[in-house]
Amino acid sequence: LHYILSAVFRIFPPSLLTMRASLAVMNLTACALIAAWLWRLGEKRAVPWFVLLWAVLPLSVHGHRFYVEVTSFHGLCLALLLWGLALWDTIPAASMLFILAASTAGAYSHVIFIGALIGGVPVLARAYPGRFRTPRARLLIAAVAIALCPLAMRMSAGTGKLLPFALLALLLSTAFVAAATGTVLMADDIWKRVSRLA
Repeated sequence: LHYILSAVFRIFPPSLLTMRASLAVMNLTACALIAAWLWRLGEKRAVPWFVLLWAVLPLSVHGHRFYVEVTSFHGLCLALLLWGLALWDTIPAASMLFILAASTAGAYSHVIFIGALIGGVPVLARAYPGRFRTPRARLLIAAVAIALCPLAMRMSAGTGKLLPFALLALLLSTAFVAAATGTVLMADDIWKRVSRLA
């Protein structure tokens, strides 16, 4: 997010108005992308309700410093992640690029975005077990996990706490299981168990 703001300040005069305007543009773009995603899924009646909810939900419009990533950049990353899933069958290359870029950028902006990934993998495994076990899906999950490892390592070195080490172990284990499925019997068994989670 800070790199984006830095680029904006090179074009427009640095000011609080410029910063808030750029955040608002990201917020409205995220809203539009998610609304278009719902429309594409055939949930046309849900679109106005979603926009209304987005407008009145404090988490979406709050201006406090703690909410800056959530109200702007994280919303944009989530929208790109959803579109990556929507394009999985029709435009595979763009789909993988969107998911990888959104996951990595969102997590590096604020580690809280990893919660969307940790919660999303079991949900996708349950909803789409066939697609979840494809080599392309396993490759993508391994790539995302490996891409996030430097973040966990940096957190470990910076804080000296155990939780970042646990996150690093989880990411490495996920990458190994995803990459080794089909070649290592134990990894294949774990992957099938995950895909059957309720």
